[in-house]
Amino acid sequence: AMVSASTYATEQVPGGVHVTVSIGVAGLDGSAQDTAGDLLARADAALYRAKRAGKDRVVLSG
Repeated sequence: AMVSASTYATEQVPGGVHVTVSIGVAGLDGSAQDTAGDLLARADAALYRAKRAGKDRVVLSG
């Protein structure tokens, strides 16, 4: 909400630009034998689900 509610000025665009963010989140529960690559793959898949769902959102893996 903070990112999308803000306008960011740059030298190239003095009036500012509106920014949106899509985030994919993955976590570890400590009981699985996940590698760092497994964790990143799940976060990446969640990110692309967020983008397909309309962008500007957070999606949890799982």
